[in-house]
Amino acid sequence: MLIQMVLGIAAIVIVVAVLINDVDHGKTAGGIERQVFVIIAAVLAGAAALELAYTLFTPSADELIDPLMLGVSAALLYLVSNLTQLTWQAGVAVVLFTIALSLLFRVRASFVARAEAKEDSSADQGRGPELTTDDKSRKDV
Repeated sequence: MLIQMVLGIAAIVIVVAVLINDVDHGKTAGGIERQVFVIIAAVLAGAAALELAYTLFTPSADELIDPLMLGVSAALLYLVSNLTQLTWQAGVAVVLFTIALSLLFRVRASFVARAEAKEDSSADQGRGPELTTDDKSRKDV
């Protein structure tokens, strides 16, 4: 979507401006890193919201997986950007986010495989049965 591309370009411009400003003011790499993560998390959340709004107008449920993956990724980046120290609670949260992302990737892969199988079966129904070389040689005789 065009709006998502504009969001991405805006994120790049904002990140570069923040980096230039922070380097000029002598901020540490840790502070700059947190700001960049927050900016990217916000842009990912915005892109997820736009894509989720778009899925309201699509007939299939498989379109819902991509915005969910973007949303989970945005939440994970925001969580990581706000960590001041690694505690076991934060570690468990990161592991749970990772598990959620891997499950969403698997669900997405199953939707893609199901769609490809459906396309293959509909393409096969449009043609007659293909003749093998044995069938062709028998037909010529």
